[in-house]
Amino acid sequence: MVTLFRFRRRIGLGVFVCALGVMHFLETYLASVFYVALPFGMVSPGSAVLFSGKLVMLLLLYMKEDAATVRQPIYGLLLG
Repeated sequence: MVTLFRFRRRIGLGVFVCALGVMHFLETYLASVFYVALPFGMVSPGSAVLFSGKLVMLLLLYMKEDAATVRQPIYGLLLG
């Protein structure tokens, strides 16, 4: 994801946003299927790890681009 973010000027922002969408699908799938038993309860790596990574990538995009650019993938993730 960081590599796609770094080369967003060359390959376009659409590839980065598409990878975020794939990450969202993988996160949702893992959150519904795969759980890890820990001493304090059951944890899903999809919701614990991938959500944090997706949020960091969106915040990094917000810092480097403008707010209108970041609104588009957020609306897509909310409505999709």
